[in-house]
Amino acid sequence: MEFWLCCWWSSLWMVVFLLRNVSSDLSSHPQYSLSNSKASFDQAMMNCRPGVLPSVATQQERQEIFQLLSKSKLFQENITVWVGLRKSKHECSTDGQPLRGFKWVENGNQASAINWLEEPKLTCTGLLCGALRQQQVQSEVTWGLIPTSCKTPYHFICKGSDAHMELQLKTSPTTSKPDSTTDGNKVLVECWSAIKLDLFCSGVPAVWRVLDGSPANFSIICQKCEKGFQKDSSGFCVDVDECSTGKPCQHTCQNTEGSYRCVCADEQDSSCEEVAPATSDKKSLSHILIPVLAVVAVLLVILVIVGVVKCCLKRRKKMKTKP
Repeated sequence: MEFWLCCWWSSLWMVVFLLRNVSSDLSSHPQYSLSNSKASFDQAMMNCRPGVLPSVATQQERQEIFQLLSKSKLFQENITVWVGLRKSKHECSTDGQPLRGFKWVENGNQASAINWLEEPKLTCTGLLCGALRQQQVQSEVTWGLIPTSCKTPYHFICKGSDAHMELQLKTSPTTSKPDSTTDGNKVLVECWSAIKLDLFCSGVPAVWRVLDGSPANFSIICQKCEKGFQKDSSGFCVDVDECSTGKPCQHTCQNTEGSYRCVCADEQDSSCEEVAPATSDKKSLSHILIPVLAVVAVLLVILVIVGVVKCCLKRRKKMKTKP
């Protein structure tokens, strides 16, 4: 009897243990949802919080995303959706890597389980995002990535750890500032250098990110930029276009890295000079006038003293010559 009772308790504990593992796996397993409306890349990232736009870096992620799309009511012969793929404007695209220089915003990884339908142009300027597109030509269906403007509105996929995750799409325009000071997923970083940056926490695993979705690099995020550069929303130092902020040249202004130069059709033209600001003209004139006025004042004082001394000497002479 004791033997059967022991076996029964052992079996019961084993069942409880297995059920606990299954439930924990289900709760921690990433869940995917497809939006019902379209949005730009940045707005899609905002609407996915506290989740994130997913990566397609492994075969498992690829399979789960394809299953989601195939079961969706939005499934069409040709459909394009946002995934978490982007190339920052300060980075270069290259043909030597699977993602061509693009990165997954979820973790900065550059691995890929899917090919490109359209090859990105090789460039080191401009912000580009990657979308997932299905194309059907006759009976053949192909999936792949395409490079596109981040402002293009597409449906998007969200990835989260909540088994009952539902998309709550925002109807009002998104703002770069935190919606509430009590939101635990957002924080305003005030650096000692007077730089202020908004960060939000998202992803699996959760990490602090800047507004463009890339992970925050706290080793450089508060460092001041060199002259001619300024911080962007991602905390990177980008070039200031002096030619667009004013008219520093009389003819053509050419923006350069950290500065600018004036260009003329005729290099011998003496009028082709940098236009100094009016404030600097006033300062330079004041630097000249003040010393000149000081010298004139000193000379006047000396002349007055000499005149007084001469008058005194003449009076003495007159007093001595009197009987």
